[in-house]
Amino acid sequence: AIKLALQLNNKVFVPKVAIQLAMNVFGEEGSIAFMARLCEDYSGNKSLISNQVSLLDSYGKTDELFELYRKHKAFFNNKSLSIIMRHDFPAELSDDKDAYIRNVNDKSSKRHINIAIRCSAERGDTDRLKQILRFSCRGNNDISHWSSRLPENSELKRSVFSVDGNAKELTPAVSKNSSGIVLVFTGMHGNVWMPCSFLDYYFAALNLSAFYLRDYQRLLFLNGIASLGKDFLSTVNRLREIIEGTGIQRLFTFSASAGGFAAIRYGLELGAETALCFSPPFNLTQDFLEHDPRGKIVQRRLLSKVDNNVLDARSLIESASNSMAVHTYYGDGVVTDRRHSEYLLGVQSVTLHPLEGCKNHDSLSFTANRYNLLSLLGQHYNLSAA
Repeated sequence: AIKLALQLNNKVFVPKVAIQLAMNVFGEEGSIAFMARLCEDYSGNKSLISNQVSLLDSYGKTDELFELYRKHKAFFNNKSLSIIMRHDFPAELSDDKDAYIRNVNDKSSKRHINIAIRCSAERGDTDRLKQILRFSCRGNNDISHWSSRLPENSELKRSVFSVDGNAKELTPAVSKNSSGIVLVFTGMHGNVWMPCSFLDYYFAALNLSAFYLRDYQRLLFLNGIASLGKDFLSTVNRLREIIEGTGIQRLFTFSASAGGFAAIRYGLELGAETALCFSPPFNLTQDFLEHDPRGKIVQRRLLSKVDNNVLDARSLIESASNSMAVHTYYGDGVVTDRRHSEYLLGVQSVTLHPLEGCKNHDSLSFTANRYNLLSLLGQHYNLSAA
């Protein structure tokens, strides 16, 4: 029935139905293989390829994602490109990413402009960013807004990080003379709503070194970070070695959205003083997530691939041998975020910060608009920007 509908050229609705049927009938590996076959049979169907891109991204199948790109990149639409551009490109394909950013102009689509802005910001390529922001009236003005509010260069205690153009699983921004280290656990899209290169201005002004972490396995860091270790414990041990190698004593964590659970779990394991979380998930158990409509693919993968005994942040905090201060910010008008944060209500080391009037999952932007973000970070980490 799916193939017949595709032959009838129904290019939008059918791929979405196909992907849902494939997941329900075949499971993870089977649905990937089934959708790959459809992409081969109907290689000119951009919507079908776009849905396969989303599926592979949700399943954390980076190698398969780039294999699809190699075969069908001529049929990658802007939605597909916006997903793959968030990834760490293989060396032989890095020129493609450079060209996509370089070729943006005032006639480019809104999505193309947004992707180029985001990639340039993540690279720390401020010159190119300024050029592209001239087109931001057709794109997303959030980046322009953030860039106008960053701490001044004169306030920085170290250099802001710059990267080679790719979003690595671990991006360091380290100075030996820092007052502490912050581990930044990014959300599903590999950022913290604002680009990590922008957030680094705030940490540099506070004289904090930072490690920006991404999990392309799409398991919320709970099975570790592939480039650092084969599982959670080996990843923790590798992070501990890296942290001890800096000679810096104080440790903190920071997170946005899906990175929130990791900020708690890794922070407790590594002896962090404080975890600062924006719109985090704190309970990933099956019973709790039945009432959470978000990310059903990721939910199923967590329950099947992660030890179910480590999916409850409250239990982890209360059973930990060390104490870590936890501050959680969330919109009081966002039911799912409020429910997760209020799950920790009554835990002695946890402070809830409901944001009155915030109706968006992006509680970091709301907080930055209402408060002085630099002062707020310094207050929670017990540091001064002076």
